[in-house]
Amino acid sequence: MKYDWASWPLYSGMLLPAYYVACVAPPQNFLKPPRASFRRLFCCSRKLRLCRLLLPCLLKRASLHSMIAFRALAVLAAVAGALANPLQARQALLPNPNSNVDIHNVVSELDMQVHINIPNILRLQASHTATDSTIGAEVDQLVTAFENAQSALSDIRVSKGSTTRFPTNDEISVVYGDIMQLVATGVSGLTPAVVPSITSIIARLDQPVSAASTQLNTTLPNSIYYVHTLMLDAQQFLVKEGTWPLTLAALGF
Repeated sequence: MKYDWASWPLYSGMLLPAYYVACVAPPQNFLKPPRASFRRLFCCSRKLRLCRLLLPCLLKRASLHSMIAFRALAVLAAVAGALANPLQARQALLPNPNSNVDIHNVVSELDMQVHINIPNILRLQASHTATDSTIGAEVDQLVTAFENAQSALSDIRVSKGSTTRFPTNDEISVVYGDIMQLVATGVSGLTPAVVPSITSIIARLDQPVSAASTQLNTTLPNSIYYVHTLMLDAQQFLVKEGTWPLTLAALGF
């Protein structure tokens, strides 16, 4: 039996049914289109179209469920964070909390004041206007700043410190070391020939500076050790002036 392949597309009208009939349908009466096969094919086609219509809706619902689940997790994380914070409030319940933030604030305030008075002293010296009264006024402000720092540090609970969380122990020591270096070098160029009472003026700083240094080492244990290392060179100015015995002892010299 020969098949009229040229006449078949006239019956089919489309390529896929022709392929289906040629390859799948039994060739009992090939010239007569297999209606049952066409019905199955088009039925499958309708199902595919239905799936294409439903798929975006299913994906949208899945996305909605995922978003709801994500929001639920976010809410749980926020609640957990609220229960865990603030950090200082939880640390306050500990017998030895990390109070480095409070210590750093006090030391930073002292550092800012020193960065005002020491440059003023250097300008007075450079402009040849350094006198007992002008230098004395700047030193008095330094005395007050160190006394305030000592008092503020004594009101802070002893810190357990930190080597990883800012401000770390070393970061606080670096700031205080900068303070001591400025004080030691800033007044080293003044002599009795320029400021007759310079020895007694500088001597007024010894007690409050040593007290602040000792209190820092008490509130932040062992913090003065790094300050000692930073002052290995600058301590020679304190020694040469001969008016810093308490401060040198507080720094470990």
